[in-house]
Formats: sequence, C-alpha cells, structure tokens
Amino acid sequence: SPAGPAAPALRTLLRDKDPILRTGALRALATFAEDDLAPVVHDLGRALDDGEWQVRYQAARGLASAGHHAKGELPHLEHRSHHDPDGRVRTASASAFEVIESAWILYEKARRNRLYK
Repeated sequence: SPAGPAAPALRTLLRDKDPILRTGALRALATFAEDDLAPVVHDLGRALDDGEWQVRYQAARGLASAGHHAKGELPHLEHRSHHDPDGRVRTASASAFEVIESAWILYEKARRNRLYK
C-alpha cells in the first residue's frame, strides 16, 4: 500500500516531545485507508491519553478512520466521550465510537455472509 512506508516514521513522531509533531503525525495517519491503519491502532489509542487536547482530538479522528480495526478501542473512546476535559475531544470521541461501532457491525455481517454462502 502507498501509506505503508510512511507508517513507521509517523509512529515515531507520535512519541515526539513536540505536541505539534504528534498532532501532525496523527493528522497524516487519519488520511490512511482503514487497512493501512490496522497496525497503528494501538498507537492511536495510546495517543487518546496525551496531555494535549489537539493530540487526543486527532487520535479520535484517526481511530474513526481505522473503522472496524479500532473495535478494541471502543471502551477507551466511550470513556473519553464522557470524561475528557475538552469538549472537542469528547465530541470527536463520541463520533469515532459511532463510526467504529457501525463499521464493526457491517464488517461482521459481511463476514457472516461469506461464511454461510
């Protein structure tokens, strides 16, 4: 995939001291295709706990872009949607939760249809 080679560099930037670089890396990751994001879902989830609201906001958007691959982060997003100190992060987390939950339901339906045909 075209995004593949960029992912390791962006993952490294997620741990940079500069929140602008962390935010930029997350913004770039959010443009990747769902399947390209699967390997970095854990990193996106960890970024939901960043000290900077912009980083948490972009992490939620990135998780939404990961679709069904981010199912494991649903409890984390639900928590952020209720308890994050920043309203923008709460909204982005709630939105990501809905997107991922819907994507998971569709993914499971498609998987079942393939199994039972």
